[in-house]
Amino acid sequence: MRITPIFRSEFSFEQFEAVLQKLAHEMALDALRNLKGELSITVRANRLVSVETNNISIRFSASRLFFTRHGNKIAEALSFEIEDKEYTTSNHKSKISYWVSDDGYDPRLYDSDPTIRATAEAEMQQRLKKKAEQKEKQVLEFLDRLMADVQPEPRFKLSEHARTA
Repeated sequence: MRITPIFRSEFSFEQFEAVLQKLAHEMALDALRNLKGELSITVRANRLVSVETNNISIRFSASRLFFTRHGNKIAEALSFEIEDKEYTTSNHKSKISYWVSDDGYDPRLYDSDPTIRATAEAEMQQRLKKKAEQKEKQVLEFLDRLMADVQPEPRFKLSEHARTA
């Protein structure tokens, strides 16, 4: 089973794109200078579409950004997507999704007894919830480091739109 939790960010899609473009260029230059591992760069119409090395893949599209870091262990791997999304209920300007799956096989999920099946499903949901919390922390820590030198640009200020009595 797989779930796709999301959270919101006040950083704009354009801010994320600029920082990831810079990271992608640095990765490509580093790989060329050191001639280590594999490097794949895709450019279309003067626009960087993707940069991939042995460890990291960054892909760009008009309204989505994809980041994947491969690891020797599942806990080291990191993958998320950033989407341009202006929320009407808050100042958030982008949506970040990441993926969590339960890798274990549990034969109880296919048992004919609904009680056994329900117990197995509840346990799997708990495992997924715990993994989602760990992965969210990992994604947030990475994004905090990535965006450390950038200030969110508010889309609007509620104080400008509030009426005073």
